[in-house]
Amino acid sequence: MEPSKIIGQNIMTCREISGIKQEMLAKHLGISKGRMSQIENGECRELTINRLQCIANYIGTDFFTLLSPPAWITQRNRWVKKPQLCLHYITNKYFPAA
Repeated sequence: MEPSKIIGQNIMTCREISGIKQEMLAKHLGISKGRMSQIENGECRELTINRLQCIANYIGTDFFTLLSPPAWITQRNRWVKKPQLCLHYITNKYFPAA
């Protein structure tokens, strides 16, 4: 998958999980809804680091999450929806039973 498509898919996934409408994000960025749709569909290859950081901040994630493989985002979002699963994972990974 092309990097622009991965980034676009990650933006859309994180935005939807945050409950932010595409129009709201577009307005925050000062672009049209159509241009935002192009970004999320991976049709925009002129995204700057500053723009990505602004998107990440607004949708409540970090810059590197937008660049991550989509499977990682899906796993991360499952944890967000099920906090006990996240706590179980962190506890077992960092504080294993003796």
